[in-house]
Amino acid sequence: MKWEMHAGILGVGSANKIWGTSSSDLYFVGNDNSSGFIAHYDGNMWVKSKITWPVQDIYGSVNKITGQTEILAVASTVFNVPSGKNVIKIEGNKATIVADDGLPVSLKSIWFCSNKAYYIVGDGLYKCKNIGDTWQNIPYTPTKYTEAIRGQGLNDIVIAGDYRIIFHFNGLTWQNYTMQVPLSNGSFNAVAIKNNLIIAVGDNGGSQGVITMGRR
Repeated sequence: MKWEMHAGILGVGSANKIWGTSSSDLYFVGNDNSSGFIAHYDGNMWVKSKITWPVQDIYGSVNKITGQTEILAVASTVFNVPSGKNVIKIEGNKATIVADDGLPVSLKSIWFCSNKAYYIVGDGLYKCKNIGDTWQNIPYTPTKYTEAIRGQGLNDIVIAGDYRIIFHFNGLTWQNYTMQVPLSNGSFNAVAIKNNLIIAVGDNGGSQGVITMGRR
């Protein structure tokens, strides 16, 4: 494996998430001082777009009808002041702010199946059927702050967050696996699901990192 240094791309900022379809189609999102950025790499050059608020997450999904990849990102100051948020639609190097009616200020992660259902987490769990619709709050218990959401189908979604919460959606109900996590304290700030494996990463409430794996 060969690593390359791309110095100066982020400027004074830091990246929060990476998403892409290949090594010649990569997106980095994150913070740039008190604002945010989206940086796109096409295999030859970088194009960086400034966003009003720090960008927390990015995700893309292929629209089965059109065959096009839809890419969305969420930006939020989370708990910082001044507060603000955005849901962002990305097309190549173009970033467009879309409607976010019904969402709280604190947003942390996004996952969706294009043209079917869209989910955002942070200060709650929210869903809409089409971008531009009003987002609806989805109840789950316990209602702790949710840091991350990922899925591999509308009947196979996982969320993770503070106080080591892990919930899985099977298409009908949300199942709480928090008490099965071998961790007495701490939070998860990222989660992934692949086939029958779920992995959540975070910390133990102190200075140690934690990796938790669940199999079915």
